[in-house]
Amino acid sequence: MNAVLSVDNVPISSASNTVSNVINGVTLNLGSASLNSAAVTLNVSPDSTQATTAINAFVSAYNTVVGDISSQFNVASDGTGGGPLEADNSLREVQSQLLGAVSYSISGNGGAVNLASIGVNLNDDGTLSVDNSALSTALSANYTGVQNLFQNATTGFSQNLNTVINNFTAPKTGILTLDAQSVTGTASGLNQQIIELQAALADQEQNLTSVYSKVNATLQELPLLESQITQQLASVG
Repeated sequence: MNAVLSVDNVPISSASNTVSNVINGVTLNLGSASLNSAAVTLNVSPDSTQATTAINAFVSAYNTVVGDISSQFNVASDGTGGGPLEADNSLREVQSQLLGAVSYSISGNGGAVNLASIGVNLNDDGTLSVDNSALSTALSANYTGVQNLFQNATTGFSQNLNTVINNFTAPKTGILTLDAQSVTGTASGLNQQIIELQAALADQEQNLTSVYSKVNATLQELPLLESQITQQLASVG
C-alpha cells in the first residue's frame, strides 16, 4: 500500500516512506500515519555544513591544479628547476586565465560579490585558502547570496569558471586541445625523422660493410702480389 500525504494541500502518493521528489532538496522520512489528519509544520534551513564542505573541496581541487601548473615554472635562483613544460606559452595562458577566474566578481548580491567576500582568499602563489570563520559568517548571514554567487545560471562564479575551462578544453578551439595536437604533431614528425635516420644509417652501414669487404679482400691479396713482384725483380737481375 502506498504512503499518502499532502503538501500545501497537494495530494502525494509514494510507494516508499522516503519521499524525495516533493520539495526541492528535501527528503521526507514518513515515520507514522496520522489518523486525524493533523497538520505538520516543516521548517527547512540551509545546510551550511554541506556548503562549507563543497567550497573546501573546490579549493583543494583548484590548489592541486594550480600547484601542478606552477611546478613547471618554479626555477631556483641558480637557474635550475622548472618542468618539461616551462617554455609552453599555452600553459602560461591557462595559468593566467585561472587566476583571473578566481578573481571574478559580481555586483550587489548582499555583499557576496567574490570569493574574498565570503572568506576564500587568493594567496601570493596563486593558491586559495579558506577562512572558515569568515565563510561560516557569510553563510549564516547571507546563505542565499553565497549560493547565488556560485550557482547563478548566467553570472555565477561556477558558470564563469566553466566557460574558462571550456576555453581550455573545447574539442576544436581549446588552448590545451590545440597545444596537445601540436605536441602530438611534433612527436609524429620526430618519429618519422627517426625512422628515416635509422633507414639512412642502415644504408650507410651496408655501404661501409661492402667497402670493408673489398678492402679486406685486397689486403688478403697483397702477400701474393708482393711475392710475384719479388720473383719478377729477381728474374730481371
